[in-house]
Amino acid sequence: MVFSNSVIEHVGDEARQTAFAKTVLRLGKRYWVQTPAKGFPVEAHTGMPFWWYYPESLRRWFVGRWHAKLPAWSDMIADTRVLTRNRMLELFPGSALYVESFAGIPKSYAVYSSAAA
Repeated sequence: MVFSNSVIEHVGDEARQTAFAKTVLRLGKRYWVQTPAKGFPVEAHTGMPFWWYYPESLRRWFVGRWHAKLPAWSDMIADTRVLTRNRMLELFPGSALYVESFAGIPKSYAVYSSAAA
């Protein structure tokens, strides 16, 4: 069994996310992989409203300002890459999808399989 709660968005670029997903699928007959929803109004890592919709230059500016006081945290923020619902389903074909919502707005996506193969 593989359980991953808000990890896949921290493993790196799309190639590393793909490798992570392949490892989950190879090792886990049963798995649960969750990630925050990009479109939720409050970004889970920064607490900033609509963070992923800011221009990249503005996000870099914020991260740069935070870096002096919180270098490790700001580095983590700079390297975070959230996934969309469609990307999760693409990485985990045949998976079931669970959408966690708050006030009708998707808060996170989880793909899972409980089938023993």
